[in-house]
Amino acid sequence: GMQWCLLKEEDVIPRIRAMEGRRGRPPNPDRQRAREESRMRRRKGRPPNVGSAEFLDNTDAKLLRKLQAQEIARQAAQIKLLRKLQKQEQARVAKEAKKQQAIMAAEEKRKQKEQIKIMKQQEKIKRIQQIRMEKELRAQQILEAKKKKKEEAANAKLLEAEKRIKEKEMRRQQAVLLKHQERERRRQHMMLMKAMEARKKAEEKERLKQEKRDEKRLNKERKLEQRRLELEMAKELKKPNEDMCLADQKPLPELPRIPGLVLSGSTFSDCLMVVQFLRNFGKVLGFDVNIDVPNLSVLQEGLLNIGDSMGEVQDLLVRLLSAAVCDPGLITGYKAKTALGEHLLNVGVNRDNVSEILQIFMEAHCGQTELTESLKTKAFQAHTPEQKASVLAFLINELACSKSVV
Repeated sequence: GMQWCLLKEEDVIPRIRAMEGRRGRPPNPDRQRAREESRMRRRKGRPPNVGSAEFLDNTDAKLLRKLQAQEIARQAAQIKLLRKLQKQEQARVAKEAKKQQAIMAAEEKRKQKEQIKIMKQQEKIKRIQQIRMEKELRAQQILEAKKKKKEEAANAKLLEAEKRIKEKEMRRQQAVLLKHQERERRRQHMMLMKAMEARKKAEEKERLKQEKRDEKRLNKERKLEQRRLELEMAKELKKPNEDMCLADQKPLPELPRIPGLVLSGSTFSDCLMVVQFLRNFGKVLGFDVNIDVPNLSVLQEGLLNIGDSMGEVQDLLVRLLSAAVCDPGLITGYKAKTALGEHLLNVGVNRDNVSEILQIFMEAHCGQTELTESLKTKAFQAHTPEQKASVLAFLINELACSKSVV
């Protein structure tokens, strides 16, 4: 049949002219080339024929423009008509394609139905054949079961006869074996009795030897124990008698209270420990015992923030903390730095920064305690006497583990 195709813009006008019957002679390329060459050659002194349209009068120009507009409108209408025809043809072709697809789908559906019907018939035939085969198989199994029962009955009779023969032979062999075992048992019993008698004699002999050895060992142990007791008695006699073990005990004297003491018992015990430690090991740590070590009254006044004793306690704290930072120092792996980022070993301890360095040192050794948290916000002098005495006791305990003291 007819086929439609979409034309390009430059092919539309020649097709319309051909349809209207005004087909002209096709252009000759040789003549066109000769005409162009003649245009390019002109006589000497004659101006080129350029802009000839400028010599037309206004009437011809208007008429020419009107004709061109009509021609353009007519061409546009023809193009629109052609596009409409093309769309109608495309719609018809699409409709035909849909119709053909519907016919093909119906045919495919009919074929599928026929295929399903054939498959159902085949399945029905297969089920009938399977039922027939199952019936034949059951009949065959029944026959085989009957045959097997007969064979089993015959085999049972043969096995029963063989079993009776074997039992008879076994009883005979058991009687022979029992007679032989009894004879062997009697022989083994005689040998065992002889061996037991020989072993009893050997055990009795060994027992007498062991009794003699045990008696010698016991005599030796008695002598050693007696000697040890004599040595212990001599040692006890040489030891000095304890006060609680004296026969003539006397009551302890009642000592009066230290005059001017206002500290609690635990705080005063910490002060005694600090003074005793500094008097014993002050020289090792670089202290002058007569000048640098305060007495108990000065230490008490310094803990109570009274007078110049407070400065002496601060100086004592600075020297003890400086010695503790150097030896035994901080725990391995603990990165202790001040608020300015300097390590404790690189910072000189004085009255101004002693509270901060003390807080870092105690946190490294004791962890997060109430006193270490308090030192973050309050200076050493602002704490209670009990807390300050416990800090000095803590530093004394740390210095007791230093290499110079040990």
